[in-house]
Amino acid sequence: MFCCKKEEKIIQKSLELFSTYGIKSVSMEDISTNLGISKKTLYRFVKDKQELVGKAIANNFDTNDKKIQALLKPTFNAIEEVLALVRFFTELHQSHSPNMIFDLQKFYPEVYQTLCKKRKEKLLLFYENNFKKGIKEGLYRQNMDMDVVKRIIVHLSETIIESDTFTIEEIASPHFIQELYSYHLHGIVSEKGHEILNKELDNI
Repeated sequence: MFCCKKEEKIIQKSLELFSTYGIKSVSMEDISTNLGISKKTLYRFVKDKQELVGKAIANNFDTNDKKIQALLKPTFNAIEEVLALVRFFTELHQSHSPNMIFDLQKFYPEVYQTLCKKRKEKLLLFYENNFKKGIKEGLYRQNMDMDVVKRIIVHLSETIIESDTFTIEEIASPHFIQELYSYHLHGIVSEKGHEILNKELDNI
């Protein structure tokens, strides 16, 4: 993905700064200073901040996707898979400044839309596989319309981020994330799944 170790270091440091302080407040000079290189050297690898933001966000998405695939163990049942995702997103949001998503939406809409498209595709695939597994295990409702429900939860997740009903800080909070997925799971579990879900939620 990277042309060299130098580019990789630039992308990783940029993401670290964006995650901590937000994107708008971090200048190209801030990045070059933190890397101990000149702005001229920085611009050898990216033409402008827009390109740097795009590369940093794309790299972050790919890294997180690999982490998610690694934590979804074959021994997990369908409910455990979703709750593993909840824990991952909770930790992820705690390590990122809420301003990073806000800045993406407002100042880098093209990068944000690309991120949303990739995220939506991954989530739809995850839920499709998760629903099939849950129904087979008897943990989800047998009569669930998988196509409708997976689009509802993905749309709900996307709409919440886009709306002004909740603040960025609320959306990024562990409590909000847990409530969102608890709401989702309680709507699709079977009687057997309900018992398991309540036990698992007590351990979050």
